[in-house]
Amino acid sequence: MQNVKNLEKVFKALGCEPRLWILWLLSQSSLCVCEIMGILGITQTTASRHLGYLKNAGLVESKRQEQWMIYYLRKDLPSRIKEIVDQTVKAISELPEAKIYKERLKSITSDESYRLNRVRR
Repeated sequence: MQNVKNLEKVFKALGCEPRLWILWLLSQSSLCVCEIMGILGITQTTASRHLGYLKNAGLVESKRQEQWMIYYLRKDLPSRIKEIVDQTVKAISELPEAKIYKERLKSITSDESYRLNRVRR
């Protein structure tokens, strides 16, 4: 059930540029921190801190694959929150920077040997 405090967490999580880009990236693919770092050009500490905000707001979940923590957008968001996230992702997709980040994402996710190695480690 949604309440004002939950909505406040969601809007605070969406109120920061790096978190918006991370949300957009995770709408495209599940990723580990190192992949997010590489795509956005941010440090591990910064990526982890912003992922924590998104996770605390209930927008992102994670699962452990051996020593890797893989982050992904929650699929079971409440319908109103899902609408907000979908519209946010759509708006971000239309920004000029999205093309650059999409190319970086594509280069990482198309490197099958890297992704398989990440899962095996």
